[in-house]
Amino acid sequence: MIRILVALLTILTFHESVWAQHRPLSLPLDTSTAIKRPYDVIGYKILLDWRPVFKNKTSVYQGVSEITVTSSSDSITEIVLDAIDLRVDTLYLNGVVTALPVQMAGDSILHIPLPAHLRPKGTNIVMRICYTHTNPVNPSGLTAGFLYYPKGTVGALRNRWDSVGNFHRDTEFVQEDLAYTMSESLDARRWMPCNDEPYDKANSEIAIIVPSPYSAQSNGTLQSVDSNSDGSRTYHWKSDRPISTYLMCASASKWTEWKDYYHRVSVPNDSVPLVFFAWPQDYDGTGGTGYNGKKAYQNTWKMMDADSRAFGEYPFKQYGQIQLEPFAWGGMEHQSMTANSRSVMDSMYPDQFTIAHELFHQWFGDKTTCETWADVWLNESFATFGEMFWAEHSFGHSGYLSYLRMLADRYMNSSPTFMFAPIYGPPTYQDAWATDYVANTYYKGGCVLAMLRRVLDDDTLFYNTLRDYSAAYAYTSANTFQFRNYLQERAGTRSPIDLFDYVDQWIIGPAFPIYSITWSQDNLNKLYVHVQQTQEKADHFTMPLRFLALTGSDTTNLTFINNIRTQSFTAQLDHPIESLVFDTTAIPIAKFSVVRNDALSVAVNPNVNEQIRVSSDGSTVRVNFVPIQNSNAVLRIVDLLGRTVLESGGSSGLSQVTFGERSMPNGEYLVILIDGSRRAVTRFQLAR
Repeated sequence: MIRILVALLTILTFHESVWAQHRPLSLPLDTSTAIKRPYDVIGYKILLDWRPVFKNKTSVYQGVSEITVTSSSDSITEIVLDAIDLRVDTLYLNGVVTALPVQMAGDSILHIPLPAHLRPKGTNIVMRICYTHTNPVNPSGLTAGFLYYPKGTVGALRNRWDSVGNFHRDTEFVQEDLAYTMSESLDARRWMPCNDEPYDKANSEIAIIVPSPYSAQSNGTLQSVDSNSDGSRTYHWKSDRPISTYLMCASASKWTEWKDYYHRVSVPNDSVPLVFFAWPQDYDGTGGTGYNGKKAYQNTWKMMDADSRAFGEYPFKQYGQIQLEPFAWGGMEHQSMTANSRSVMDSMYPDQFTIAHELFHQWFGDKTTCETWADVWLNESFATFGEMFWAEHSFGHSGYLSYLRMLADRYMNSSPTFMFAPIYGPPTYQDAWATDYVANTYYKGGCVLAMLRRVLDDDTLFYNTLRDYSAAYAYTSANTFQFRNYLQERAGTRSPIDLFDYVDQWIIGPAFPIYSITWSQDNLNKLYVHVQQTQEKADHFTMPLRFLALTGSDTTNLTFINNIRTQSFTAQLDHPIESLVFDTTAIPIAKFSVVRNDALSVAVNPNVNEQIRVSSDGSTVRVNFVPIQNSNAVLRIVDLLGRTVLESGGSSGLSQVTFGERSMPNGEYLVILIDGSRRAVTRFQLAR
């Protein structure tokens, strides 16, 4: 959902929320991990009467929620629903008025007893709940639900650039009366009675009554606008696909509405309407507000086209975007009707990456939804990868790598406590915010998908696997273990490592690898690489380690499969190399050191020291060797940690180099001579 607003260019950063329920790993790993209630919701039909909200400047309103469920157990005796700050005024069961549900004081659960004839498994039960939203004020902090802001309300203090490039730091004001819902993760229960869990997707129709000239928006497509006798209007929206409660939404204000279209890749004559809503002052930036919705959303169809080509067709009939201020989150991927912070529309630097993130959720999060909040990375890590995907589409592969590096750096610089926590099963939202856990769910998770791309080393396989995973769980939910199994089955035979283990180590397990790498080469151009993993919270990470072996402008790519904690590798090269570089684009989430240790070469080929003789007269060290043949030869003195102490170039015919002994501390050293294909190494010790 709600993403962190990060940009390849100079764009502001805002945190979006992640809050979740922890699920124990002791649950079955290959099936559902959700603790499900003994019924399935078939559909919601909701009526929200927001006339008193706008007329009385209050958050109190009346609603009707018709919920159709099918019992899935013969032992069911009641229907349990979630509800906070909602007073049930009347309850109908299959059209018959019945006793009001039981709700203990301070409890968030409605208990609706079932008569005997509605208890058999498979029975359809229609609950018509007439209720009042009783809280007259907005929730405090980052708790959401229903929010109302009258015109003129002070919003956030924003940095922005106007249309001619002037910088402003402005206190924003609500331009028109505004009402909206915000539900992720467990706040749909604050504006409608429901089964407020992501796994239980259902059909949805939402109607909102508002005074004229306000208009109201929700999920899916607008079915009708009906005029009422008091001059108000009822906006009736209907979702074309099943939806989770946290993705359901309603909003109302005085908007300017405009449209664009995306032409489906598979059926070019099928145009998907792109519908945008902004306050009139913000439509094109001419109202003096410094915001430009028309400019900000002009690339939406391009993003949708790119996403559809890689991950399958856009999964819904229509896509809308609406601006909200105040809005404590960067953006929220309400199914087919994304809500964004007004700051996204900054007229000079509209935030394309928030727009890309929330659109990407329509595939990963909305079409295929996390089964529990422990699995929220299946939403947020994927949408963060969607930002990288748009960076690559816009700026090429170098742009993708720059964005990847930025995300990795943000994670590596985050809270040490939660850097070493697993991505799977994050804490509650409030804890996540306090500890910057978002770095795991968004930054690290996005990088883990980018690493998977490099592990497979086959873009067709990578993108098709993600596309087919989304299709396999289309319009339903999936959990981490189902994704893990699907990934291994779909791409495992073409992967250099076990992908089942890959998900276990990077998603379910904690931490990240810390590599201590030493390398050397002998005079026969054989390279020796020794890898030691030193992290404390995991024995080892199985990963392809990629290196660049450099000699001048010449580059050799090397890959070693590191699958134990301590491991050595060898590679036969065509020529000596000057340096070995760890490819951080392949494993951006890691700490590492790479040290040249030529002591290993001496041990492998002890006779190489015959070409170099070292002597000292107490003040000068003299190094003699077979005359140099190449004008670009190098003589280097290093300590036993591989650090260069002295280095000297050599011309053809040179056979001796001297240097002052007092310029070096006591200790043991290596002298290395690189002369074309010839390589000579010897040890010597300074002791005064």
